[in-house]
Amino acid sequence: MNLHEQLVVAKDAATKAGDIQIQHFGKKHDITYKGSNDFVTNVDLLCEEAIIDRIHETNPDHVVLSEEKGKGNGSSRYLWVVDPLDGTVNYEHGFPYFCTIVSLFDKETEDILVGVVYNPLEDVMYWAIKGEGAYKGDKKVRVSTRKDLAQSFLTFGSFYVTRGPIESPYKSQNESADFRDAFLRTRVIGSAGLDLAHIAEGVADVHISFGAKPWDIFGSSLLVTEAGGSVVDEQGGKITLASKGIIATGEDLIDDVLSLLKK
Repeated sequence: MNLHEQLVVAKDAATKAGDIQIQHFGKKHDITYKGSNDFVTNVDLLCEEAIIDRIHETNPDHVVLSEEKGKGNGSSRYLWVVDPLDGTVNYEHGFPYFCTIVSLFDKETEDILVGVVYNPLEDVMYWAIKGEGAYKGDKKVRVSTRKDLAQSFLTFGSFYVTRGPIESPYKSQNESADFRDAFLRTRVIGSAGLDLAHIAEGVADVHISFGAKPWDIFGSSLLVTEAGGSVVDEQGGKITLASKGIIATGEDLIDDVLSLLKK
């Protein structure tokens, strides 16, 4: 498989979704509730359809796992993992912090091969191919080299998604009172895709999100590892389809962060 050709597919798909998001941003949306504090908009569904159509235009036999439609049918070893609108609550409220995440996963090797995070408001494309580094547009990016947690910037995933129990040897964001003072500043901004992209480019230093789904973290975690950072799931292992969380850091912080989060 030519991963550079698949990168073009991922970028095209993300851009199509971003165009839809820009077209509808700040307008009234149709909302369907999936839970008491979780909903999907008509824009999520429009973006999802555009992404799937673009993927199948080039790869009709590939399977797509997407946030709203779930997993499609097919037996291909290649699985596209897609969050058509990461930060739906932000988007619906007019808060300008959301993105699209598109990734290509090899089910046989359990490797994320291609990852794209697209910020349509700034027309910024973050992307990575396994083994070839991470980029913001045409500029190669690198995680920060900060070594001191006290000078590090921490972002959290949504507190809402960890209301249920998640088995882990590490403390989640819902237990942050025990450890967040170790960092310079802490933020919860509402888009794991952009949070992790910011770690890849060295803007933020640590991200913790338990309760995450594969579409939240696949493409964006590849950005971090290809930019020289470290990523583990809620069990301290490799990110897989079974992962329920992510801990991502810059170059020299993972050991200190995991020690801090040990229960």
